[in-house]
Amino acid sequence: MLGACGALASKAIHSLGKIPGPEAETALRDLLRHHDPSLSATAQRVLNRRLTNPPESDRMRIIKPLDD
Repeated sequence: MLGACGALASKAIHSLGKIPGPEAETALRDLLRHHDPSLSATAQRVLNRRLTNPPESDRMRIIKPLDD
């Protein structure tokens, strides 16, 4: 079970997952190597979630503009 610091870190990881862009994804991937297995597992779940439901501006980047 996570203590107070672990719970705060877990919330921070979930918040990081909502930030669009490659920098946030890189930070999450770096957390996969964290020494605390519960935090690295949280980072893995957040990365998996980003694959199925990317942050809003990442979704907008995928859409190509319409030709006039």
